[in-house]
Amino acid sequence: MHYPRPRNLLIELSNKGTDKTRLECLRLLELDVPASWGHYNRRSRETQLRKFACDRTRPASNRLRCLKALVFGIPLETQLAIKQHEKESRIAKRKYRTRGPQPIGS
Repeated sequence: MHYPRPRNLLIELSNKGTDKTRLECLRLLELDVPASWGHYNRRSRETQLRKFACDRTRPASNRLRCLKALVFGIPLETQLAIKQHEKESRIAKRKYRTRGPQPIGS
């Protein structure tokens, strides 16, 4: 099966998905992106990640996560932890805005 090159995949992803995904793709394009995929063993985790990164039926954010794990070596677990932390901070900000500052001593 023929897969697009990592740089071409980043260019494609920079035109799809949410604004956050697009900006992240554009930032990654400024870095050194390898010209081609490495050689991976069949049925390894890397081949699955490459397959998911190139699958156009998947959401752009998921494809970007797989691409970052393969090309830049950022583990998926770390990416998911960062995403969870961002989500919790957004929720905390929203709660603070709705309740407002609490009076001291109550």
